[in-house]
Amino acid sequence: MTKRLFLAIDLPEKMKGELVNWQESHAKILKARWTPKENLHITTVFLGEVALEKLGDLEDKLKAELFGGQKFILRFDRVVWSPEQRDYGMIWAEFEASKEFDDLVAASRLSVRDFIEVGSSRKQVPHVTLARFKEPMRKIELSQPELGQKEFWVEGVNLMESELRPEGSYYQKILSLKF
Repeated sequence: MTKRLFLAIDLPEKMKGELVNWQESHAKILKARWTPKENLHITTVFLGEVALEKLGDLEDKLKAELFGGQKFILRFDRVVWSPEQRDYGMIWAEFEASKEFDDLVAASRLSVRDFIEVGSSRKQVPHVTLARFKEPMRKIELSQPELGQKEFWVEGVNLMESELRPEGSYYQKILSLKF
């Protein structure tokens, strides 16, 4: 038996609420599967399927390697279509790139390397997935949200389980790691 796992940064509730307001303002124009408020997060590493018997070792490794990391600020940049191509499959709330985020991603990848089959080495863009489309969409101009809170302190990461359901993914926090 396995669990589908990922590491994620949680967003402040105020920012989540403001992003949901933006989603609601676009729901009539765009036919999409909108990410529910409780699922809004920034993924640092997707682990995929991890055997249940390895879960304790994974938690121990994460605690040892990520505990004591540096707190840092993430700043909202803009809402964008993604991936960058002619037809688009998602809408992201993108955050400014930072060395601190890159360092967290690198440390996260290093700490989980023994628990995943193939790790990604591509540069991770800090983002929140706001919407997914079953069919690729042609790009239309997206208005930018008016966020009262444009930045927040990243004070840790969460080990999350993703359960795929017909109505969409359900996420559950397994472990919270504070810096």
